[in-house]
Amino acid sequence: MGVEVGTVLDVRLRDMREQKRLSRDALAALAGIAPSTIYKLERGLGQRPQPRVARLLAQALGVEPDAIDELRDTYIPPGVASPE
Repeated sequence: MGVEVGTVLDVRLRDMREQKRLSRDALAALAGIAPSTIYKLERGLGQRPQPRVARLLAQALGVEPDAIDELRDTYIPPGVASPE
């Protein structure tokens, strides 16, 4: 039986943000995106982030874009059971 999940992105993004000691608002300002976007990503509520948003987040967090792209690839839409 599969477990309903949002994405690994939610936990990892929050962890990366907290390691940099950034609030959601501060990360949003650095990335030039809406704070609600970060909130949704961290809660697994939104859709997989577009490549442009992923690049902006990576730059703002000071990580390689591959780190965010890897997280994008693990995205499972809310309400979809993960593969067994």
